Amino acid sequence: MAPPWFDRWIRVHGADLSGGATIVQDTANFIEVKFNHPPEWQSDPFLDPADRTKITIPRKLAGRYYVRVTIRWEKTDNYEFQIPDRDNSCFYTYLTKNGDTITHRLSETRISAAPVVNSTKTVMHVLWEGNLRKDDFIKLFISHPGTVLSASNMTIPVMANVWLTLRRLGPLV
Repeated sequence: MAPPWFDRWIRVHGADLSGGATIVQDTANFIEVKFNHPPEWQSDPFLDPADRTKITIPRKLAGRYYVRVTIRWEKTDNYEFQIPDRDNSCFYTYLTKNGDTITHRLSETRISAAPVVNSTKTVMHVLWEGNLRKDDFIKLFISHPGTVLSASNMTIPVMANVWLTLRRLGPLV
């Protein structure tokens, strides 16, 4: 247990969020990830309950931030991904700063791709570190432009479970 003066000396600013989306098959469009409200943890109001796709930097908390995203992709029928699933699809995600498309502020965008593996779940990670000022915001987008088949060879949606960690590392650099 931390001593009573701990919060006065070491103040951690950030948020731990979880969310997700179900993606209809063969959709090349990216969709925004909605996070659950209330968050698992947040030190300050980073997630606005009115727009759960946007993580905004509160007043007086400009600084250098670290963002880690873990996405677990699953078949909605709870079966394992198979070789045809691997051959016919890939998972994509990108994280933006103050932008709503991949072409907006490309230098501030991080995109990642993960192939389907022959397992129950496919996991991917996105890491980002950078400066965020007051009212800057980040959004996470996901896409699955392929097909995944059920045990009866019918196309089915894919579910993305998302966990995002945001931590303030210190003042602006």
